[in-house]
Amino acid sequence: MALVTGIATTLVSFTAVQLMLRGADLPAAGVGDPGVLAALAGGPLYLMLVGVTLLVPGLPGAIGDRFAWYWPITAGQAAYTVVPIEDMLAPRAGLAVLAAATAGIAIAGHTALRVRDV
Repeated sequence: MALVTGIATTLVSFTAVQLMLRGADLPAAGVGDPGVLAALAGGPLYLMLVGVTLLVPGLPGAIGDRFAWYWPITAGQAAYTVVPIEDMLAPRAGLAVLAAATAGIAIAGHTALRVRDV
């Protein structure tokens, strides 16, 4: 279902943006332009993976329980926990996990921008 939604979202978004660009007399991309088909294929895959990633802490059983504590969002929540929860990361450790994930995402985004877009 996530893939179908991703395909629909990507195609509708691409078409709407290209129509707006053309309407404003700005350069617009066509499906046959270099890299466009790859981007149109990558968009739904990206959206599907993000959707699946958001579900990971909801895995059942011990796997989900253990993994959830180290999930960056859950780990970061330890920073404002007043009453300690059993097996939860300590506040500083939770912030460290969240900070490391944030730094990793920022570095990956910066690298992609510099390599691909500049």
